[in-house]
Amino acid sequence: MCFVFRLPYRLRRMLLYNSFFEIATPFFNFFYFFQNFLNCC
Repeated sequence: MCFVFRLPYRLRRMLLYNSFFEIATPFFNFFYFFQNFLNCC
């Protein structure tokens, strides 16, 4: 993770956002699916 801090701020922020969305996307998909499932039943 140390090599990330040597990059420019904009590129570093983009990398952090991409990693966050890659981790969080399955949870958001599951949350929306569960919410729709509750609305249907």
